[in-house]
Parts: sequence; C-alpha cells; structure tokens
Amino acid sequence: MDIALPGVAEVEAAVAHWRAHEPRFAALLERYGDAPRALRHFGLLTWDQGQPAEAARLFTGALALAPHDARVWCDLSGALNAAGQLREACACMEESLLRDKTQATSWLRLGTLRSLLDDIDGAELALKAALALEPGLGDARLSLGLLYFGAKRFEEAARLLRESLAAESKTNPAIWACHGQALGHVGDFAGAAAALAIAAALDPGNAVVAVKRAQARFIADLVAGARVEDALAACRADPALTEADVAGISRQGFHLLNAHGHGAAALRLGEARLAEAPEDPERAYLLAILKGETIRAAPIDYVVAHYDQFAPQFDKQLTGVLGYKAFAPLAAMVEARAGTLARVLDLGCGTGLAGTVLAKPGRHLTGVDLSPGMLAKARERGCHDTLVTAEAVAFLREATEPYDLVFASDLVIYVGDLADLMAGVANALVPGGLFALTIETNVGADVALMPSGRFAHALDYVLRVGRDNGMDPVETRSIPLRYETKGYVAGDLVLLRRA
Repeated sequence: MDIALPGVAEVEAAVAHWRAHEPRFAALLERYGDAPRALRHFGLLTWDQGQPAEAARLFTGALALAPHDARVWCDLSGALNAAGQLREACACMEESLLRDKTQATSWLRLGTLRSLLDDIDGAELALKAALALEPGLGDARLSLGLLYFGAKRFEEAARLLRESLAAESKTNPAIWACHGQALGHVGDFAGAAAALAIAAALDPGNAVVAVKRAQARFIADLVAGARVEDALAACRADPALTEADVAGISRQGFHLLNAHGHGAAALRLGEARLAEAPEDPERAYLLAILKGETIRAAPIDYVVAHYDQFAPQFDKQLTGVLGYKAFAPLAAMVEARAGTLARVLDLGCGTGLAGTVLAKPGRHLTGVDLSPGMLAKARERGCHDTLVTAEAVAFLREATEPYDLVFASDLVIYVGDLADLMAGVANALVPGGLFALTIETNVGADVALMPSGRFAHALDYVLRVGRDNGMDPVETRSIPLRYETKGYVAGDLVLLRRA
C-alpha cells in the first residue's frame, strides 16, 4: 500500500502558517532550525494530547520534506494505528524498516500489526526478525508464542510461552492458561494441569479455566492409572464445577485419551461411561470402535443422536474451532466446471452451511439430513427450497426426478464402504451430472475407521468406486479439512461426472 504524502509547497505553506499562529511550533522551529524535526516533535506533542489523526497529518508533512527518516515513518505508523487505520499503519512500519532494519522494537510493532490484520505468516517473519536482533525482547517472544497458539502450532507455542513465564510473565493468568492449553494439545496433561492450576489460582473467578484445569487433571489421573470412579469423584468434589461440567469432562476425556494413544485408559473410561448409560448410541459406537469391532457404516441412531445434541453449537464449532470450510472451495470447484444446475441435492446438509454458497436464483436446492435438530437450523437459515429428513442412500434410491448436482460435504466420513452410496448417486444424477464430495484422506487401506468415529478413504478407492458406477473423475484437490486434537486432518475435494 502506497502512503500519499503532501507536496513540498503545501507543507511549506502550512509551516509558515503554524509558525505565525502556533507559538509552540514556532518555538520548536527556532530550537531545531529545520522544519522536519519541528514537525515531528509537534506531531508527538499533538498525539500525546489525544489527537492521533492530527499528529499523523504533521508526520506526513515531516516526511514530505525528509522521506528517508525511519523514525518518522515509525511515528506515523503509531499514530495511524491509534486512529484505527491498521493497514496504513502496517504499510508505514514497513517503510520505516526499509530505511532502518536494525530496530527490534519496530519489527515487534510490525509483527503486532500484521497479526491484527490476520497476516500470520508475515507476523511470524517480523517477530522472528525482532528476536534475531534482540533475543531478550520479551514482548516479541510472548507475541510469537501467542501467535503460534492462535495458529494451533501448539508445540512451538508451549515452548515460547514457557520461556515467557520463566522470564517475566509469572503473574499473568492468561499466559498460564494458554501455556496449559498448549501443553494439553501436545499430550502433556500433567503439565497442562499444573499450568492451569496456577492460572486458576491467579484468576479464581474464571469458570472456563477451572473446567480446563479439571479436564487436564482428570485425564492425567487416568493416564497414571487412577480408577475412573475416583477421577470422577475428584471432579464432583470441586466446588468450581457443575454436574454438567463433569459430564463434559468425562465425554471429552474419552476423546482425548483416544486421540493421544492412551488406549487402556480410554477403554476403562469408555466402559464406565457405557455402564452408566447403556442405551446411549454414541457411547456404544465409540467404544465398539476402540474394541476393534467390524463396522461398515456409522449407525443411524448414533448419527442422529450426535448431531441432534450438536446442532445448537454446530456452526460455531465446525467453522470456528475446527476451521472446517471445505464446502466453499468445493462449491467453487463445481461452479467452475458446471453449466446450468437447475436441480441441486445437498446431501447431509446439516445446518445448511453449504446452502449459503449453493443457493442461486432459478436453482432448486434440496437438503437431506438424518438429524431433525440440524434440519431445524437449516430451516432457520432459509437457503434450501426443500428439506427432507432421510438417510442418504435410501433417499437416493427413491429419487424420481434426477439432479444436475449431488453435493456431499462432510457426508462420506460416516460411510465406510462407498459402493451403495455411489450407486445411489449415479441413479439420482442426469447424464453429465456432477457429484461433488469431500473425504478425509487415508494413506494405505481403502477405508479406515478412525477413533473419532469417522471413516477416512483412500482417494484411489473413491475414484475407483466412482468409475465402477459410471462416474469419471473431473478434478481432485488436497486440502487441510479440519483441525483435530493433534493437527489438521488431510482431506480431498473430489468432483465426478456421470457418463
């Protein structure tokens, strides 16, 4: 971004005016003997009086007369930042560093600005430059640690936050909380519990930290061999926790133990959870996976129960916490390859997220899902013309009017053997119609059932089953699909066309 500076003649006229009418400026001009330094000092005084926009005008005047002064570019960046002009402030700090690359604090400020603008890669480069110049610059180390935490790079975050806590952040509960959560994400639950206990002691009224501390302690105890009953009793004895908190800790604990490879502890907890609620389809299904039972597809009662309870927070959890947005690039892939799509089927439509990119004037959009709770949210969103509660393969088999596009974002993760689904899709498509889907990608076996309860598929297998059902590949693209406990899950966008 180019920063426009006033012309020299304009600045000289303004200097003459201020000299005649502003005694403070006249005194500064007398003191320094040149306008650029006087304008800079006058700008700093103006900014100090709470007028950053006016200060910025003075700094641009100084730069019009002395454009190579890195300090004034830095001052202008600060004033623009204070005035809420972040992009302009970032550009000015870059101009400052073009003229003087030796200022660690300037690199720190640039890193902060880039972070605020969601330029994570640029922020990382700037903060690393600051630390290269001044390894002891605590604010840069802390900022980089928090940047990594926000980017879900938890091993790096844990290291830098630990260094910050060792140096100068010992009484900051937020840093202890971030450090504890980062340790939990990399599987150090005992370390996480210790850090979160300090955060809770420094901020005793923080209910979120209290739950996270209890969660880490619960998992650490089970990994160490504690009985499930004793670990749960310790949670229930904690006055900071509600019974709902304890239930959530138990449920999340099972998932985290599984994800981090603590199979024996996960099995003990899973069996205790199922004994507590033997009719719960989610507990039964996930325990069956852990025991290695042969499963061809996720049971319907599990899918319905899971998504009905998940519906109220589904959008926030999926797109915010897990970072799942594959429906948008998948829809873009379709639009780039498709002609007229008069009839579109959104299979496994959930809350209707994909409808926000699929719905078009003159297009009839049908959404199908097993979960009434999810369909209620889709109905509120209002993107679909028709919404149907049904199982996907059964709906496809009974389809009477063919579709130009079948769109299945995040559906096949609950289907192992894809033969029936592919046959159903081919039956429901017009000749030349498109099938767009996302998969979690497995390397090796055609299909793998993951501890999460989802199926991952080899891309070659998906394409082979598609061909077996008269659908040829049009395009595939590898993407990070969603964030899981230990990192981003590899996925593929797949576009097939019926012959």
